[in-house]
Order: sequence, then structure tokens, then C-alpha cells
Amino acid sequence: MEALASAWVKAVAGAGFPPGFDGTESPDAHHAIQIVEARIRDYIVSNNDRRLFSLLHLLGHASLRMEQVLWPEEYSRIEREVEEALADDSPSIPHEEVKAQWAIQRAELLKKHNAK
Repeated sequence: MEALASAWVKAVAGAGFPPGFDGTESPDAHHAIQIVEARIRDYIVSNNDRRLFSLLHLLGHASLRMEQVLWPEEYSRIEREVEEALADDSPSIPHEEVKAQWAIQRAELLKKHNAK
């Protein structure tokens, strides 16, 4: 466990975690988690090493939960849009287009909330 704790300190260095982070949701903590997620994704892809994939999965869930708590209206809107898109009578949209739209909306949301 000591090795894991030391590795975690190195992994989050410079990511901007609030001092004394205790798990409480905050825009700064959310942003820091996203930075660490990006680092892990880059490492997995660059090294073809999937050992950190489960950690990436857990951080993704933590990030999503923070979004639900910090920005419930935006999360509900996105959830509604997904449900509508999955309805039987919805038009078919290519996966790449959906990913691009989602990335743009998420970036706009984060920019708006990080500016506060």
C-alpha cells in the first residue's frame, strides 16, 4: 500500500488537486481528476500497457459522480438527450458525430464552470 500511496502522489503532482483533498466534490478536484485521467490514458496508449485501465475506470466514475453533484441541471439535460437519442424513433447519427458533439458540449460546460 505504501508503494501505491507514493505512486499516487507522483501521478497527481501538478494536477491541481485542492490541498487536503478529502473527496468532497469541487470544480478544482474535478479538473484535477480529468488531468490525471488524461495522463493515464496517454500512458496506456503510448506504452500499450493496460495495467492502469481499472484505475482509469474508477477515476472516470468519480469524475462522472462529481459532474452529477456539481452540475445537476447540465447532467440531467445530457442524460435526457442520450435517452432521446436511444429512442426507437430517433434518427441514426454516426458514432463519430455523437462523440464530437459530446466533446464540444463537455468542453463548453467545463469552460463555463471553470471560469467561475
